[in-house]
Amino acid sequence: MDIFSQYRANADYQRGLEMSAYMRHQFKYLGIGSVKRREISAQFFREIDKKSPFDWDFVFDCFKREEREYVYLACDYMFRRKDVINECDFGNIEKLALIKPWWDSIDSIAPVVGFLCMKYPELTGKFIIPWSKGSDKWLIRISIIFQLKYKKDTNLELLSKVILHNNGTKEFFINKAIGWALREYSKTDYEWVIDFVNTNQLSNLSKREALKVINRKG
Repeated sequence: MDIFSQYRANADYQRGLEMSAYMRHQFKYLGIGSVKRREISAQFFREIDKKSPFDWDFVFDCFKREEREYVYLACDYMFRRKDVINECDFGNIEKLALIKPWWDSIDSIAPVVGFLCMKYPELTGKFIIPWSKGSDKWLIRISIIFQLKYKKDTNLELLSKVILHNNGTKEFFINKAIGWALREYSKTDYEWVIDFVNTNQLSNLSKREALKVINRKG
């Protein structure tokens, strides 16, 4: 199945303009909404041999194409085939995160990072900590939110470190990520989150996001 031609055949120029405007005109869009996109991609994913190796050429091709829907296709592919990505491939994840990064691609890459770091814990020391101490806001964001789905398995020492490495920044996407990570963990242990917020002087945005679920219940 030629998935690229299928995407082009379902392009909606006017909707593409609207989608681009929503993303601050940073990217071009074919104009395919998420529901239609997944419908088109379903057959493509069904035809993939589960025993076949991970196709990094396909993923990088998607990321380098002009229209943003191809990035979403690549992220869907990565998540569906995350079981066949190994720790030696993690450098490719880092490269992808730096190709035309924005919150949409980063927040789709983060769950794959989370899966791989759970499977290969040594990756946290090799990549996550350096990312959290680096200067790239998107890698920092991943280092903060990659544990979102860990729940009781969240490494609280690591979560604290990556947050505190970046606490005090004025970068919106980092402060939002801090609040998001804490808010998600509050569903597992709200007392820990309250204590963390009270102990550390977080930005107003991070604090507000962190306590959203707690305040709603309160």
